[in-house]
Amino acid sequence: MSFTNLLLSVALIWAALYALRAAYLRRTHHASTTTNSYLPLHPLASGNRSTSSHTLPGNFSDFLSKSQLTLSGLRLVVSTHAWNEAHDRLSGYLLRRRNRRLLNALKVVYNLGVIAAACGMVIACGGVLWVLWDFVSRAVASDVRTGGSMGAGRLYRRFVPAEEALVEVREEAKEGFGVKLIIPGITVPLSDLPFIIISVFASQAFHELGHALAAALDAIPMLSCGASLTVLIPTAFVSLSTSLYRGLSALPKARIVSAGAFHNLLMWGVLVFLRTAGIASLATALFYQDVRSEGRLVVSVDQASPLAGFLRPGVTLVKQLDDTELSTKDDNVWMNYLDSRPAINPSRGWCIPKAQLKGTDCCKDDTHATNSTSSEKCFYEFAFPSILFADTRIGAGCTDPVPVLSDASARRCYVASSHCHPDEACLAPDVSGLLRLSVQTGDESKVLLWNGPRAEVKEQGAWA
Repeated sequence: MSFTNLLLSVALIWAALYALRAAYLRRTHHASTTTNSYLPLHPLASGNRSTSSHTLPGNFSDFLSKSQLTLSGLRLVVSTHAWNEAHDRLSGYLLRRRNRRLLNALKVVYNLGVIAAACGMVIACGGVLWVLWDFVSRAVASDVRTGGSMGAGRLYRRFVPAEEALVEVREEAKEGFGVKLIIPGITVPLSDLPFIIISVFASQAFHELGHALAAALDAIPMLSCGASLTVLIPTAFVSLSTSLYRGLSALPKARIVSAGAFHNLLMWGVLVFLRTAGIASLATALFYQDVRSEGRLVVSVDQASPLAGFLRPGVTLVKQLDDTELSTKDDNVWMNYLDSRPAINPSRGWCIPKAQLKGTDCCKDDTHATNSTSSEKCFYEFAFPSILFADTRIGAGCTDPVPVLSDASARRCYVASSHCHPDEACLAPDVSGLLRLSVQTGDESKVLLWNGPRAEVKEQGAWA
């Protein structure tokens, strides 16, 4: 799903809601009241009980008659007092003498929730301060270390001029405590948006249920409950009697206030248990496809990473690192290669037209050949890499490695006389600072060149 499709879907959803509202107004003869945004969800509210009772089940019809819809701008609110009676019955049940033991046990549980919520608040505030301190200290340390300049992670891109193909970004921190934002289309694929919306609403509904249950322990009546949708952000709410709430002592008030956060903590515990018990793995097997036999899936990409413009989370597969295939379920292949010492020679050479070489000046200075940001690098006479880390290479000439290394269809060779035309030479560029990532996005395959420490690729996002 692209952002264009997302915007179109949002526009269609809200257009449909307003079309339904207009149709409802016409049906109930309120078309002239065009400014009225408050609508009963069923004609029963207007006294038309006999008509509706033949078309809807009694309980559902009663629910609609006690509910109200508010549509204003890009905000939809549905509120109801249909469950107020059930909440009152629960309070009455708990306050009976024979149920006093159950009531006291529930109060103890929600009292523990007060402590858990308070501790969670302290931990959360401490975490925010830690992240802020970590960010400031790293920024200051980086500025002192580099003299005000930023790090040197670079990415070469295909089919652009060499002077535009060099993208500089700040080095990402290798370690540290922080929070990774879930931003659909940036850090997670847009296709995850429906699951995110459902998860947020389920968490909010369970949160509000906590407030309602804690209020029932002290006979605080519920006035209404409901849900709202603002653009695409869902929320839930519970309205309680303010006057009776103010008459409570401190502990019952704290129980009601903290019950929502306590319920969220309980939900987190249940989810952790399900994951530990292996139930989550079963759900993953049922609803997701294992693509590890095809490559490494891009789960998310840091927004500041130079790879962000080339990799689509949830869609792009990394098929190869240099000449190393990733079509295996062995996670060690990915980790070991990125953590390994770069080889001086690649495993195979490239057939390079001899006329393309431009002298050997860049081959005379190793520092220049390896670290220069020049578009030209030294190409060496290829020798089968029996000694990968021994530099016995002989410079053959200089040329831009980007068109060569980023061409997935380029002819490769093992020895000077194989696969190459007479006017070509089997050469290998200085790749000690370059990493080739062969990626596939849908039906499109391309090669990206990473210039810098290869281990930093792991820190540019999340991979599966």
